[in-house]
Amino acid sequence: MLVSAVSVLLLASCGAAGGVRTAEAAGHVALIKGMDVSGADAAWFGTLGVNENGCLGLVGSHGEPATVVIWPSGTRLDDDGNVLDDRGRAIQIGDAVEAGGGEEPFVASYPEQAELCLDEPTDDDAVVIVLWTVTRASEPA
Repeated sequence: MLVSAVSVLLLASCGAAGGVRTAEAAGHVALIKGMDVSGADAAWFGTLGVNENGCLGLVGSHGEPATVVIWPSGTRLDDDGNVLDDRGRAIQIGDAVEAGGGEEPFVASYPEQAELCLDEPTDDDAVVIVLWTVTRASEPA
Protein backbone atom coordinates (compact mmCIF):
# COMPACT_ATOMS: atom_id res chain seq x y z
CA MET A 1 0.00 0.00 0.00
CA LEU A 2 2.88 2.37 0.76
CA VAL A 3 4.31 1.70 -2.71
CA SER A 4 0.96 2.69 -4.29
CA ALA A 5 0.82 5.91 -2.29
CA VAL A 6 4.38 6.76 -3.28
CA SER A 7 3.58 6.02 -6.95
CA VAL A 8 0.58 8.36 -6.86
CA LEU A 9 2.68 11.04 -5.17
CA LEU A 10 5.44 10.73 -7.77
CA LEU A 11 2.94 10.92 -10.62
CA ALA A 12 1.35 13.95 -9.00
CA SER A 13 4.64 15.81 -8.90
CA CYS A 14 5.35 15.32 -12.61
CA GLY A 15 4.13 17.53 -15.43
CA ALA A 16 3.96 20.97 -13.81
CA ALA A 17 3.37 22.94 -17.02
CA GLY A 18 1.92 26.43 -16.78
CA GLY A 19 1.57 26.22 -13.01
CA VAL A 20 -0.64 23.14 -13.34
CA ARG A 21 0.55 19.66 -12.40
CA THR A 22 -0.94 16.33 -13.39
CA ALA A 23 -1.93 13.57 -10.96
CA GLU A 24 -2.96 10.12 -12.22
CA ALA A 25 -4.47 7.15 -10.37
CA ALA A 26 -6.79 4.28 -11.36
CA GLY A 27 -7.16 5.62 -14.91
CA HIS A 28 -8.22 9.11 -13.76
CA VAL A 29 -6.30 12.28 -14.47
CA ALA A 30 -6.55 15.40 -12.29
CA LEU A 31 -5.15 18.78 -13.28
CA ILE A 32 -4.09 20.62 -10.12
CA LYS A 33 -2.93 24.22 -9.67
CA GLY A 34 0.58 24.61 -8.35
CA MET A 35 -0.29 27.54 -6.10
CA ASP A 36 -3.43 29.46 -5.15
CA VAL A 37 -3.04 33.23 -5.17
CA SER A 38 -6.52 34.51 -6.00
CA GLY A 39 -9.58 33.37 -7.82
CA ALA A 40 -12.92 33.91 -9.45
CA ASP A 41 -15.94 33.74 -7.22
CA ALA A 42 -18.63 32.10 -9.35
CA ALA A 43 -20.51 29.26 -7.65
CA TRP A 44 -20.36 25.86 -9.36
CA PHE A 45 -22.56 22.85 -8.69
CA GLY A 46 -22.26 19.53 -10.42
CA THR A 47 -21.39 15.89 -10.09
CA LEU A 48 -17.81 14.61 -10.13
CA GLY A 49 -17.30 12.76 -13.39
CA VAL A 50 -14.70 11.74 -15.94
CA ASN A 51 -14.53 12.77 -19.59
CA GLU A 52 -13.66 10.47 -22.52
CA ASN A 53 -9.92 10.96 -21.91
CA GLY A 54 -10.07 10.09 -18.21
CA CYS A 55 -9.79 13.69 -17.00
CA LEU A 56 -11.81 14.56 -13.91
CA GLY A 57 -14.40 17.29 -14.11
CA LEU A 58 -17.95 18.32 -13.37
CA VAL A 59 -21.04 16.91 -15.05
CA GLY A 60 -23.97 19.31 -15.11
CA SER A 61 -27.57 18.58 -14.25
CA HIS A 62 -28.41 17.41 -17.78
CA GLY A 63 -25.76 14.66 -17.90
CA GLU A 64 -23.56 16.29 -20.54
CA PRO A 65 -19.93 15.08 -20.73
CA ALA A 66 -17.75 16.23 -17.84
CA THR A 67 -16.22 19.69 -18.21
CA VAL A 68 -12.57 19.38 -17.20
CA VAL A 69 -11.61 21.04 -13.94
CA ILE A 70 -8.31 22.42 -12.68
CA TRP A 71 -8.45 21.58 -9.00
CA PRO A 72 -7.23 23.84 -6.17
CA SER A 73 -3.69 23.55 -4.88
CA GLY A 74 -3.50 20.84 -2.23
CA THR A 75 -5.90 18.53 -4.06
CA ARG A 76 -4.64 15.00 -4.75
CA LEU A 77 -5.93 11.59 -5.83
CA ASP A 78 -6.12 8.44 -3.75
CA ASP A 79 -5.22 5.00 -5.14
CA ASP A 80 -8.81 4.52 -6.40
CA GLY A 81 -8.78 7.77 -8.40
CA ASN A 82 -11.00 9.67 -5.96
CA VAL A 83 -10.32 13.36 -5.43
CA LEU A 84 -8.94 14.21 -1.97
CA ASP A 85 -9.45 17.83 -1.02
CA ASP A 86 -6.87 19.85 0.90
CA ARG A 87 -8.16 18.31 4.17
CA GLY A 88 -7.93 14.74 2.85
CA ARG A 89 -11.71 14.26 2.44
CA ALA A 90 -12.64 11.98 -0.46
CA ILE A 91 -14.92 13.05 -3.30
CA GLN A 92 -15.90 10.04 -5.41
CA ILE A 93 -17.18 9.77 -8.96
CA GLY A 94 -20.91 10.49 -8.79
CA ASP A 95 -20.70 12.70 -5.68
CA ALA A 96 -22.34 16.11 -5.82
CA VAL A 97 -19.82 18.96 -5.64
CA GLU A 98 -20.03 22.60 -4.56
CA ALA A 99 -17.19 24.82 -5.71
CA GLY A 100 -16.04 28.35 -6.36
CA GLY A 101 -14.07 29.37 -9.40
CA GLY A 102 -14.38 30.48 -12.99
CA GLU A 103 -14.20 29.38 -16.62
CA GLU A 104 -11.21 30.02 -18.85
CA PRO A 105 -10.57 29.17 -22.50
CA PHE A 106 -8.91 25.76 -22.26
CA VAL A 107 -6.75 25.67 -25.39
CA ALA A 108 -5.52 29.27 -25.15
CA SER A 109 -4.81 29.17 -21.41
CA TYR A 110 -3.59 25.58 -20.91
CA PRO A 111 -2.53 24.10 -24.28
CA GLU A 112 -0.52 21.17 -22.87
CA GLN A 113 -3.35 20.12 -20.58
CA ALA A 114 -5.89 20.54 -23.39
CA GLU A 115 -3.78 18.15 -25.48
CA LEU A 116 -4.04 15.58 -22.68
CA CYS A 117 -7.71 16.02 -21.78
CA LEU A 118 -9.58 16.94 -24.97
CA ASP A 119 -10.48 14.78 -27.96
CA GLU A 120 -10.11 17.93 -30.08
CA PRO A 121 -7.24 19.88 -28.47
CA THR A 122 -7.57 22.62 -31.09
CA ASP A 123 -11.22 23.40 -30.14
CA ASP A 124 -11.02 27.11 -29.39
CA ASP A 125 -14.52 26.99 -27.86
CA ALA A 126 -13.53 24.47 -25.17
CA VAL A 127 -13.50 25.77 -21.61
CA VAL A 128 -11.90 24.55 -18.39
CA ILE A 129 -13.24 25.32 -14.93
CA VAL A 130 -10.51 26.64 -12.62
CA LEU A 131 -11.55 26.05 -9.01
CA TRP A 132 -10.33 27.89 -5.92
CA THR A 133 -12.54 26.00 -3.47
CA VAL A 134 -14.27 22.61 -3.65
CA THR A 135 -16.23 20.43 -1.26
CA ARG A 136 -18.56 17.48 -1.53
CA ALA A 137 -22.09 18.90 -1.42
CA SER A 138 -24.02 18.46 1.79
CA GLU A 139 -26.66 15.77 1.92
CA PRO A 140 -30.19 17.20 2.08
CA ALA A 141 -31.64 17.05 5.59
